[in-house]
Amino acid sequence: MKPPRVRLRYVGLLSLVASIAAVGCGALFSLIVSRRLQPWELGEWRYISSIFTYFLIPLNVLNFWTVRYVSRGFQVYSTVALTGLLAGVFASLSFHMLSPLLVDRLEYMVIVVASLQLFTMFMAGSINSLALGFKPQVAQYGAMSFEIIKTAVAYLLVLLLRMRLVGAFISVTFAFVAKALIEFLMIRDAEWKSFNPGFLKDVVRLSWLPLYSTFVSSLASLDVIIVTALLGETVSIGFWTAAFTIGNLPSIAWSLSAGLYPRLLREVRVKDVELSTRLVYMLSTPIMLGVILIAEPLLNILRPEYTAVWPAASILAVNSYILGISLISSTSLMGSEDVELKNKAFKSYLKSVLFKLPSLKLVKFTVYLAMLVTFFSVFKPDTVSATVTLWAAIRLLANLPFSLYVAYWSAKRLKWSPPFKQMGKYLVLSLFMVPPVLLTKPHSLSIQAVNAFLELAPSILLGASVYLGLLYVFDREFRSLVWGLLRFLRTYYLVYTPRDDRKPYD
Repeated sequence: MKPPRVRLRYVGLLSLVASIAAVGCGALFSLIVSRRLQPWELGEWRYISSIFTYFLIPLNVLNFWTVRYVSRGFQVYSTVALTGLLAGVFASLSFHMLSPLLVDRLEYMVIVVASLQLFTMFMAGSINSLALGFKPQVAQYGAMSFEIIKTAVAYLLVLLLRMRLVGAFISVTFAFVAKALIEFLMIRDAEWKSFNPGFLKDVVRLSWLPLYSTFVSSLASLDVIIVTALLGETVSIGFWTAAFTIGNLPSIAWSLSAGLYPRLLREVRVKDVELSTRLVYMLSTPIMLGVILIAEPLLNILRPEYTAVWPAASILAVNSYILGISLISSTSLMGSEDVELKNKAFKSYLKSVLFKLPSLKLVKFTVYLAMLVTFFSVFKPDTVSATVTLWAAIRLLANLPFSLYVAYWSAKRLKWSPPFKQMGKYLVLSLFMVPPVLLTKPHSLSIQAVNAFLELAPSILLGASVYLGLLYVFDREFRSLVWGLLRFLRTYYLVYTPRDDRKPYD
């Protein structure tokens, strides 16, 4: 069965809503867990979650190839689902048996529910990869359901019933089960009868590629370890985390390109890459400028002391803005590569984008870490603000040439041109929101988080209204997006018509 057509705008908007839901519900869930768990329990929760990442490596390998094969019409649904279940049973039992060595201080019931959560992560992960390849919008519905259900169950078990760590694990486990069930029901029209052992052979034989990519990505987390070792303290890490949290807000717009990868795996079309770029920068441009304008009050919401690193948050916002083009270019390169369909020889994979792109990232991370060691050894900043600002500047300097080169590589390979004209228009329209934001920006910063947010909300709402209003007037694509969204809501949710009569927009 051939997968249905991927609707870029539809999937992108759903992904954006799912990202916002993840941020909101994730914050509530963290608040519930942090308030009810003892510090040592919260530490064990984080520790076990970090251990899970190693047990999930086989699932990551399976999912990497599942999305690529399913998007191209291969019937591997039963194969992936069954493999995910069996791998989940093995991982869960392995964690349970090794738990005395890994987490020897926890009560037995916590080990049981943690093992059960690990199993459901495999089950939900395998179904999610099938959904991403078959109907990417289903994965977004699943993501929203997961965040909402997790928070609701945590409120009942952790906050009201005071089940503490056991309740936290059960909440996540229940959410994974619900997510897997929802996504399975929404892709039940796929071909589930055939079993494809050849696919499993390819997954095992080519597992080195996703493992190599995972290894390269893990190098990025070494910057915290290096800076901690160079400075001999961890206070700056907390301020860096706050600055990164605010400075990374433009990355919310990246979710608008969620449908690009499976779309390109079906058919490589230049206009899809250009459309995703316009959608991402339509949103990331005003967010970047907004973060620069109100970085200090945004940091104050997290904690008043963090306002000292507002220059670093502004630099990181620019960095996140630039990384948008890198993300889209990398996605287009990965989506246009079809070496697994042409040649099974080992050397052909070494020459493919699947290997070259992680290798390029390896060079970038190596340069980035070397710059950290060099700059911090030479300049030796004497304040937390100077430390975090220097760190942010180094990150930007390391990412800029990489992003430009990947964009050039993608443009040359796919023969597309980044929409600089539209990106410039978004920047000009964003500048019109500067005066109203500065006029309504709070001059005094409240200590209470809720009060601080309420004081800042008028600036955010006014700036967004000015930008979106101008965008609606001067951008035809945005007007089409708005009216398409209204038609979609009316057809799918407001009018009860047979499914065959519904015509979602693209």
